[in-house]
Amino acid sequence: MSYSTGKASGKVSLAGSAKVPTLSGRVVLREGVVYVQNYVQNSETTDGKTGEEDDQVVEVGPALGLNGVDVKFQNDLSVVFPYVMNVGVEGGIKLNGDSSTPMPTGRVDLTDGTINLVTTRLKVKRDSNNYAVFSGDLMPLVEFTLENQGLTMHVRQTRADKWSSALEVKDKSSDNSLDERHWIGVVADRLRGMSGSERLGESIPDFA
Repeated sequence: MSYSTGKASGKVSLAGSAKVPTLSGRVVLREGVVYVQNYVQNSETTDGKTGEEDDQVVEVGPALGLNGVDVKFQNDLSVVFPYVMNVGVEGGIKLNGDSSTPMPTGRVDLTDGTINLVTTRLKVKRDSNNYAVFSGDLMPLVEFTLENQGLTMHVRQTRADKWSSALEVKDKSSDNSLDERHWIGVVADRLRGMSGSERLGESIPDFA
């Protein structure tokens, strides 16, 4: 689940029918924050008690068709996952498909920000390629570099779900490679705590 604060402008239109509504148009998001959080749905049981169901989304009514919805990210817009990441983004995506199975295309660049790996805090390296390129599905092609005073962590260009095979970690003081197995485990643990992240850990190697 996500929500945002900040400024938005643009023009959208709704066409089609009540059974198959379709959204089109352009939206610009700027000078704000998009918050991404785990989705927890409160549900009422048959005996009237309230329970929780994790990672379940209930579709209400027909899926909303998406016909080239152009979403731009500009001017100090950040994406925040509480306690995990706070990164600035620029660029844009175009959405087709529908709200249940969106098909995004476009590029989003990471301009700055921090990633918190529990015991290690890393910053987006500004003079590097840091991006996600979407080509019609929700698993983009990514490349990025993170750093702090002691190390540099670089993911070579790869699909997001193959990040572990493209990870390079180096000690800044010596430029020697560090134990990538350790850092794969650290990053994977963090990803598993984020909603919808299971696919990102699918290709973690078995080092046993």
